Amino acid sequence: MSIPAPLVATIIDPSGMVTEATPAHAHGKWAFSDFQSLVGGYVEVVRLPGGKVALVNEDGLALGLAPNPAASAVLGIPVVGTVVIVPAKAIR
Repeated sequence: MSIPAPLVATIIDPSGMVTEATPAHAHGKWAFSDFQSLVGGYVEVVRLPGGKVALVNEDGLALGLAPNPAASAVLGIPVVGTVVIVPAKAIR
């Protein structure tokens, strides 16, 4: 029996810093609250090609979060705040 690889998240902050993270939970899965902590509030899901999704702060504009040019370039739409990119199966 093989152990499944953890679901890696790519995190892009407004400064352009890109990091990768894996779930801290023993079962190797993300909790939705983990994503809320990473984006700093309510999560909005942006579907991406290739079976991935980008998670952004739903209220980012109203909260005055900083523009995220690096993530905007990746997503092809303007976004603010920290953006988390994960396989779509991570949010099911």
